[in-house]
Amino acid sequence: MSYSILAQTGPKLFLVEETTMSKDQTSTIASLQGLLAKSDPSIIFSMRGRSVESMLHDMVSQEVVYLDSTYLDDPMGLVNEFQDQIEGYILYSDEPYSSYAATCFAGPLHSIIISESLESVAIEAGLSLVKDCRTMSMADVWIELKDSISKEGIIIQPQKSSHFLIDLAVRDNLFYYEVDLEDPLLDTLFTALNPGAVALGWSRYHESELIGMASSYDVGVIPADWSLNLSVLDALYSSDPYSIGNSEATEMKSLDTTKDYVAFLMSDGDNLQFILNDLIYQRQYLDNGRTEDYPLSWTIAPSIASYVPFIGAKIKDWHNGTENMDYIAAPSGWAYVFLEALPSCKAYVYKTTKEMESMGLTILNVIGNDPNCPCIDSLLQHETIEGLVFYWYENYSKGEGKIEFRHGKPIVHGYSNLWDGFNSPPQLARRLNRLARSEGGPSFSLIPVHVWSYGKEDVEQCINKLNESTEVVTVSQLFELIRQDALR
Repeated sequence: MSYSILAQTGPKLFLVEETTMSKDQTSTIASLQGLLAKSDPSIIFSMRGRSVESMLHDMVSQEVVYLDSTYLDDPMGLVNEFQDQIEGYILYSDEPYSSYAATCFAGPLHSIIISESLESVAIEAGLSLVKDCRTMSMADVWIELKDSISKEGIIIQPQKSSHFLIDLAVRDNLFYYEVDLEDPLLDTLFTALNPGAVALGWSRYHESELIGMASSYDVGVIPADWSLNLSVLDALYSSDPYSIGNSEATEMKSLDTTKDYVAFLMSDGDNLQFILNDLIYQRQYLDNGRTEDYPLSWTIAPSIASYVPFIGAKIKDWHNGTENMDYIAAPSGWAYVFLEALPSCKAYVYKTTKEMESMGLTILNVIGNDPNCPCIDSLLQHETIEGLVFYWYENYSKGEGKIEFRHGKPIVHGYSNLWDGFNSPPQLARRLNRLARSEGGPSFSLIPVHVWSYGKEDVEQCINKLNESTEVVTVSQLFELIRQDALR
């Protein structure tokens, strides 16, 4: 995709292409990107053929940025371009955690990281060696940095994606670590974090192990392991606070007791890499704001206002005036946690309600193992939360569509999954039609849709097979209809 035909206005960023660079080159330039972003964001990555490319095109066309392609074919030339803003270089080797150690030092030492194979680039730019991390253990790194590293968050990255999120680690002085559940250092690192801290990235462990571990330390996880440019995206777009909550155009329906109401809720809105790489521009998802003829609801992370405000603003623009689009706060609020594993609800409830309020979100999707845990009560007592969608971790529809009220607010369990291994669109349609015949109206069904299995067209396929007594609504509409039914 060419950017040359677009207006050269807005802050200038040097453009680099991730897909044409080696892992070591990407790591060095990402560390430089984060270092510069401490004061003046100057570099941005594209990824050919992925949504980030389309996002950058939009940002240029809207004059949010101007992209300079001078170093597109010579990304390492940026080291010389900005050599006067770099204190020095930190050397790492091919040893498994050497680059992790170097990344931890880069922010506090105001330096870039560089591999042995690329050291000549730093030397030619006139940089001096400030730290040799080729043989350092992560425990030694912590001992040296424990007083200068941030306690507000941590980057957790498996080896396969270890050149991503380096920029954010450098900008914010975050410890950069591959989670090892057998490593004694893990307890030290997570204990040192402040309550309500965030872990960005992912791990090689099973999802439940990761989320359970982090939650036990009062730390939330934001899946982001393949995310680019987080160190600069939050600085490139600023506006007044915006809401992506219930649109004024959304019709609040009156209950028809002869109807069977169904709402489809798309998953993975908590996942920053999904938001950046797929959600906005892919046909099976939001597809550049293309509206549908049927209601469809999406989970979305309240944190997008902080991390990717340009994306949040686009969603807000699409949502306003569009009655069939609806957004629900993603699991499980400000970040992904298991509520029942939190040592305290205080930080979680505060951050979740604050971020939901700022984004105009009133319904929360929780994934967990105990719908009766105290944190859920604390959430539902808060005036900004109107209800809760509960998914059992082992099976989002384990609750079989149960609806209960607590503190006068509905808790709705998933009825049946549109998910590989559970239901295909035709199978789900048959199940919903059987429910309608056996129950009679009104009935209320919330359908979790797994975005890695099925997209919008699959939802439409299911809808087209539903009987005439079934009406598809948004999740917000479903909750309102449930409230109306309870008052009958």
